[in-house]
Amino acid sequence: MLSSVVVCRPRRWFTDDAMTQKLRPKPFTFMPFLFGERSCIGQRFAVMEMQASLAILIRRFSLRRLPGAKDLRRKLMITMRPSPKLTMTVHRTESHHGEAPLS
Repeated sequence: MLSSVVVCRPRRWFTDDAMTQKLRPKPFTFMPFLFGERSCIGQRFAVMEMQASLAILIRRFSLRRLPGAKDLRRKLMITMRPSPKLTMTVHRTESHHGEAPLS
């Protein structure tokens, strides 16, 4: 005997209406970790690894605005952004004692 879960196929889950199409992710959509019960089990490790990598980069490099750059304003969108675009140069800092060189 089949379970009612297997037999029951509500029509609402198999429609092809405009709303379903709008909510369906497009091919190649970037969704790195998702969320909920289908989230990536390595999410916490990946975030911790990114933070550690960023900390290393911040220690080894410094960022400087280009001379003569316009004053910045905050542009509020989904995330806060500088306006006009922030143009910077990257400079390697002096090596720290005991650190492995970057490859």
